[in-house]
Amino acid sequence: MGDKAANLKLATARAAAVAAWLTGKGIEDGRARNRRVVLIKT
Repeated sequence: MGDKAANLKLATARAAAVAAWLTGKGIEDGRARNRRVVLIKT
């Protein structure tokens, strides 16, 4: 499980990786335009 600080560090890194992947795919940060983004699994 790990301690709270380690979990927070891991979660932050994971969120940054997901954001970078979405940006790389041409999906902008939803907060920038304040719009909802729907992801559809294909």
